[in-house]
Amino acid sequence: MISEIKNVNVWIDLDEVLADTVREFLKFCKTKIDLKVQREWLYNYFLQDVKETWLSKEQFFDLWKSFVQEGHTKSVPVIEWSYQLLSSLKNNWNKIFVITWRHDFERSNTQYWLAKNYPDLVDDLIFTNFLSSEMKNKSEYINKYNIQVFFDDIFDFCKDVALNSNIPVYMPTKPWNVHYQDLPANIYRIQTLNDLIK
Repeated sequence: MISEIKNVNVWIDLDEVLADTVREFLKFCKTKIDLKVQREWLYNYFLQDVKETWLSKEQFFDLWKSFVQEGHTKSVPVIEWSYQLLSSLKNNWNKIFVITWRHDFERSNTQYWLAKNYPDLVDDLIFTNFLSSEMKNKSEYINKYNIQVFFDDIFDFCKDVALNSNIPVYMPTKPWNVHYQDLPANIYRIQTLNDLIK
């Protein structure tokens, strides 16, 4: 399957596709507010939408800003099979776009992390500014950047792209998307890189 992706523009989401961010962010939150929520319990990626956290959108964003400003995003571990994924895609003459929900104020830390963990593999880095009024649906970026393959872990984003474009969408299984069973025809659930090599 992955060998068939050749000479196209590929969208790779950053957090939870390349970076093991949620686990690290939860550890950080526990030190700040004694958050008891476990990663495996998260039925929604965004903590402010998980009622057991009792976090408002503003509290979540404040915690995230502190996480960034204290430099934690520069040391987040990589997802186990992600380097091999990007290398395989790059070896097939694909152009790799990392398009993330993160914000412009995170650019320096994010560029540092990508250069350290995926040197010479990423062609462009685009921020969608999720918690700002500038946020657009991810499907709006598909035509703008001529994206032909999409990787993301958030079901709503995958569904948006799947229903508004005719491109393959690959969704790594995470606690916040595992309960979605009836997937649109062009969304493919993957567990590891092996699912793409079959």
